[in-house]
Amino acid sequence: MLGPVPGLDGQVRRRARRAPAGNAGPQDAALFSQVQLYSRIPLTAPAPAVTPDDATLDALGEAMTAYLPDLTLSAGASGIPAAYTYLGQFLAHDMSFMAWNPLLGGSGGWENAQALHALDFSSLFGTAPETGARTSQWEEREDSALGLAAFASPGFQRAFDLPRAGGQGAHCCPDSRADTNLALAQMQVLMTRFHQQASVDLGRTGTAARETTQRHLQAVVLTDYLRRIVPDDVFQDVMATGRKLVHTGPGLFLIPIEFAAACCRFGHSMVRESYVHWAIDYPPGSGFAQQTADLSTLAYFTSHGGGLINGCQPFTWCQAWRHMVENANPDLPPTLRARPIQASLAPMFRELERAQFPDTQDPDATGTFNLAQRTLRRGAALGLPSGQTLAAAAGLGGFDVAEFLDARRPRFGALADDATLIAHTPLWFYILAEAETAGGAGLGPLGARVVMETFHAALEAADASIISVAPSGATTVNFTRELRPGDGVAERFALSDVVAVANGGVL
Repeated sequence: MLGPVPGLDGQVRRRARRAPAGNAGPQDAALFSQVQLYSRIPLTAPAPAVTPDDATLDALGEAMTAYLPDLTLSAGASGIPAAYTYLGQFLAHDMSFMAWNPLLGGSGGWENAQALHALDFSSLFGTAPETGARTSQWEEREDSALGLAAFASPGFQRAFDLPRAGGQGAHCCPDSRADTNLALAQMQVLMTRFHQQASVDLGRTGTAARETTQRHLQAVVLTDYLRRIVPDDVFQDVMATGRKLVHTGPGLFLIPIEFAAACCRFGHSMVRESYVHWAIDYPPGSGFAQQTADLSTLAYFTSHGGGLINGCQPFTWCQAWRHMVENANPDLPPTLRARPIQASLAPMFRELERAQFPDTQDPDATGTFNLAQRTLRRGAALGLPSGQTLAAAAGLGGFDVAEFLDARRPRFGALADDATLIAHTPLWFYILAEAETAGGAGLGPLGARVVMETFHAALEAADASIISVAPSGATTVNFTRELRPGDGVAERFALSDVVAVANGGVL
């Protein structure tokens, strides 16, 4: 579930050591064009002159959030564990970390807050300026910070939160989107705990500690995350022959806007209506009360949601992620799975409280909004190509949108007869629809191609990269796990390994 597109939706702060004084200001689509924030995928055909109008987009967004269809996973698929929903959101944020510069162009504008969009996990390192007294005890190690959660019971004193200071517990992470929802915040905590513990386990400091973390987390992306969401034929083709759509050249790598605003937003559909075992009784017999979290819960336990206590996260809502990754621990409940990737979102996305998801375009706005409608409209405002146009650029025949909609008339109604929607399908919907057509266990051909190539380019662009790409396009992987060396394949590292390291070696 990718967060706001900077410049159109939500303010993103710069890392403290790179920030000029002041980082807020009015912005709109015109200011968005002042500086190049993203690249664009070259097209083989011009964008269509006629596209679905706002009324059609709103009707489509309403249909996408009306109810949860019963989607059967493709044969043999067990489903993606729930933690990967928020790993994907964390990764997308790390690659699109930007800041508002009030000096840009005379009236301000958005710019990249990193040197580039490389997958270097820079959002883990450093802190934002503290706007007041710290509201929790911080644990700082190797240029990273955690905050201890509130009111921990005996045996749970090591429950962690984001580092917070001032106001209602405003966090001090480099990327302001880290506290968008409880699950994303706890994924940020997991990654930071991993970094701090890895530095202890291997006895490394400074650049060596940072690069160890970067390389192991890059391996999670390449050998675990992408293998779950990208079909094997697409993965192997990119690794063997190189990229066809996402190109890098002299200068800085910028992720494509097609990735940021559409193709990587498949995670919205993976969000469960509720997480029935958000908190679990572990270790067994600890008396830790099992609790269920839904989308409103995840929004509530943030600095904007009002659920923090004295500016801290209650320890009972902290997440260790053990039961949301693949594990072989008989004392844990069965692995909690994400929803299949499909052209629908949990109905709770129909009415998100604006106060809990502030928008710097209209910070005082009240009431609710439909996330699907907002995503579709902003895709149109950004001039994203249709799914058919991008599929043609990728050399793909595409899939039959008319057949997809007609087979799902109870969900989409009259939209199944909309000729413009069928011929010029919004890219985000197209990506979700082709994934649903493929069975929902991963992405379809176009979505997989754009996502795989963007991550591949971001990995190549990183300073401490685990891959190198030959002129022929063939990729060489240079990674051997140093953490938990006896607990898995030497050339691979999984999110379950991250969870185990962060929890002192225990999964």
